[in-house]
Amino acid sequence: MFRVGPKIGEAVAQAARKLGTRADALRELCAFFNGIEFGTAGLERWATIHKCWRDLVRSGPVGETDLIAEVRGWKPRYTEADVRRSFRGMVSKGLIRLAGPDRDGF
Repeated sequence: MFRVGPKIGEAVAQAARKLGTRADALRELCAFFNGIEFGTAGLERWATIHKCWRDLVRSGPVGETDLIAEVRGWKPRYTEADVRRSFRGMVSKGLIRLAGPDRDGF
């Protein structure tokens, strides 16, 4: 269980200084992920997929097959079905875009 330490005020003030105007965007992002309620494992899967997508998109549009291969190269324990289910959610929330004729055909 997380317990607030004696220097929490100092930590909050420092975070506010470092985040500046991005603090509201961070709060919105936290609220978004808290609202999904799929837990740490789901968040880890989405973070992994997003990282792999960002790596691939630097070279051009990313197709499903390439992204699945990249994700499973990083996390072989993720099944193809798990990855595809995550794609559906991520595409619907506008977090990633997939290239190809079936990119919106989830």
